[in-house]
Amino acid sequence: MRTCVVIDANVFLSFLLNPDKQTATVHVVRSAIAGDLALVFPPGIAEELRRKVREKPYFRSRITEGMLESLLKLIQEVGMPPWEQASWPVRSSDPDDQYLLDAAAGNGVDFLITGDRGLLATDRAADSALIVTPAQFLSLVELNTPE
Repeated sequence: MRTCVVIDANVFLSFLLNPDKQTATVHVVRSAIAGDLALVFPPGIAEELRRKVREKPYFRSRITEGMLESLLKLIQEVGMPPWEQASWPVRSSDPDDQYLLDAAAGNGVDFLITGDRGLLATDRAADSALIVTPAQFLSLVELNTPE
């Protein structure tokens, strides 16, 4: 059975900034795109990615709309929208991140993968998904080595 994950928008943005580097972030995103992971993809992530690339000069100058839309197309081919309405047992300190926690609370999600310090510090229930960085995820889960 494949490991089930939610990947935060900041991980996808990091991937788009350096898609050819051999980093934990690149490995995680490539594994998700390859279908090695069961990816739960809340619609809010696509909206957040488009908004950040459009509104933030740093991303706008480095990530083209074509790059972003190509990635989103691949993600939407392998990703599944959340099918179970659930609520994380603790509210996020950032209300904009609550949808990620809620998607990770149900849907059989094993891990929420993020670089967000606030999310990483969020309390969890014993039976809820682990919130980890890409590097922590790779230390816990064995994935195929990218080519």
